[in-house]
Amino acid sequence: MAELAKQEPVPAAADIPKIAVFGKKGNEPARGAWFPEAERILAIEGASQMGLHALEVTSPEIVELSKKLPKGRTFASGSLFTPRIQGTVFDKLAAHLPAEPQKTAANANPKPEPEKQNDRASEQAIDMEEGTRPKDWPEIAVGSLVLAYSADDEAWFEAIVLELSSGETMRMKWRDYPDEPRFTRHITRLGLLHPEGTRQ
Repeated sequence: MAELAKQEPVPAAADIPKIAVFGKKGNEPARGAWFPEAERILAIEGASQMGLHALEVTSPEIVELSKKLPKGRTFASGSLFTPRIQGTVFDKLAAHLPAEPQKTAANANPKPEPEKQNDRASEQAIDMEEGTRPKDWPEIAVGSLVLAYSADDEAWFEAIVLELSSGETMRMKWRDYPDEPRFTRHITRLGLLHPEGTRQ
């Protein structure tokens, strides 16, 4: 008997992006998320309320970009849960907006202030792209890649240690969001990654 051809599972409607919502204000991090067809109207209304862009997921390019966004959530207040996203994804999505919104999105990316440029120049000695993964807490050092919690997003993200301060407080930067302001965390508020893990 001939074997039946294997069929790829069909994604549920709730797992298919239909609207991409994204935005950026001044020096704040870019934020965005996708929403399914069932939340399409709520997403568009929420984006308008929050001053964000809403883009229909239609072309193959936007479909691929939407896969790089987290799935959003709608709230009874009308607002949306839109976590931070990579600046490059924001720029590529903004390129699909009509002319005037594109201009608005471009103005949301001000040039770094001189002191910030100097600040980044002093970090060139550190492997800013990936960092090293400590196996234990005492191994955390400048250049270490660890997990830090973001209260704004209610999630953990990869971060790189830039400087060790007194009292086990560390100055850090988000690995995937290098344009965001630097921040500090105490060692007790960090998490370790598996030493043999790879970047997704």
